[in-house]
Amino acid sequence: MATTPGDSDCVPRWMSRLLLVLLVYVVGTSLWMVTGAGGARTQHYVGLLADGPANLVAVIMTAAAALRLPRGPLRTGWGLISAALALYFVGTVIGQASWLRGVDPFPAAPTFSTSPSIRRLLQPCCSWRAPG
Repeated sequence: MATTPGDSDCVPRWMSRLLLVLLVYVVGTSLWMVTGAGGARTQHYVGLLADGPANLVAVIMTAAAALRLPRGPLRTGWGLISAALALYFVGTVIGQASWLRGVDPFPAAPTFSTSPSIRRLLQPCCSWRAPG
């Protein structure tokens, strides 16, 4: 059955199937992590990569929900949620790619606090002296 934009009462079959696939994926991945199947190295990579597909499905589902709503604030809200999830997904992919190459995308806090340029930038809003 074809649906028209703005007909939010009818959920397309592909969305129902995608939601079911997501549910199976989340349960399967959770069981994999809880049972420790595959050993420590496999657990490391499953933990590192498992959220990517779920994030992508969240982007697809929220974008589809936004597109199915009539124009207005509700559609705008869902569109913004979808955009935020898409940015989160991009960040996740960047982090995963960095970690797989052996590069930490999030340097330690001391790296920032000892950098002279960062100190000058943050000096107006932060006190660098110990209280007392």
